[in-house]
Amino acid sequence: MNAPIRRPIRGATPAQPIRIVRRPAAPPVEAPAASPTPRGKAPVKMDDDYDPLMAVFKVARSEFREARTGGYLHVSDLIGKCIRARALQARYNMQPPPQLLTLSDQFTFAQGDAIHDKAKEIAVRNDPKRAWGKWTCRCKYLRHDEPCTFAEVEPEVCPYCKSPVDQYAEVSIFNDDLGVVGNPDLLMYERAVDAHHVNELKSIAPDKYKELVRPLPAHVLQTTAYWQLMKWDGYRLTDRISIGYITKGWQFGSTLPLKTFTIKVAPELPRLDEYWAFAREYKALVADPKRALPDRVCRTRDDTLAKQCNVCGVCFAGAK
Repeated sequence: MNAPIRRPIRGATPAQPIRIVRRPAAPPVEAPAASPTPRGKAPVKMDDDYDPLMAVFKVARSEFREARTGGYLHVSDLIGKCIRARALQARYNMQPPPQLLTLSDQFTFAQGDAIHDKAKEIAVRNDPKRAWGKWTCRCKYLRHDEPCTFAEVEPEVCPYCKSPVDQYAEVSIFNDDLGVVGNPDLLMYERAVDAHHVNELKSIAPDKYKELVRPLPAHVLQTTAYWQLMKWDGYRLTDRISIGYITKGWQFGSTLPLKTFTIKVAPELPRLDEYWAFAREYKALVADPKRALPDRVCRTRDDTLAKQCNVCGVCFAGAK
């Protein structure tokens, strides 16, 4: 039996494109008689040490990427960030500082974002009956708020961006008891066993890709946490998770540019207990400003994390 076709809903009207007014074409000019002298203007001599292209990038400024905020603690922040700092930020109403991105950072992040988008696009195109998520057109005017497989999406074209509803949007899994949210990179629906499979995608530098023989522990924890949140939310899941690493370098011929690892979930679940305890503690700290803070992670103000922390002064000033 085929899956039902679902019609997307309409969102806010996107900004209308600016109408470009062009100057009327000049009347045709009669071509001049053939001349033995070269036509066109003579080239302008440029200084030998001046490179216009490099000049553009030399004055390029660093950019700031806003820190993730909201009432829920994201899984990646729970595993990789200091809970004491987050609690102090909430207690003193100090927003996490934005991340400073150098020009090199901007190019690196752009590579990673493009690789993630392309990987999802390939998954959707090659197996629309398994790729499961939310769906939008390119301008997000048409969207599916209810997750489904791509095969269930009605082939409708957006009247504004003229694209179909084929852009994969991650499914957010919220847990109110912990105050935690997770966004798996790519979910698949295994119809044969009526279960969902959790996948995480990572882009990686070529030299690290060559050395990679097992998934990084932090990535296993992160993906396992997504699995646990989905299970608590009532999803029927496979007993494993998959993590795919895609190289940023070129691979010869038909060599696949990715390595995938499938991990059994059960042995990894006890490792999450500490982090779920952190989440509960953080939620309690936000609710009760008088509650004692967790121990300080940094030993001195000169620790790397302390230098990057916007509540370092409060933290070392005796906040308890």
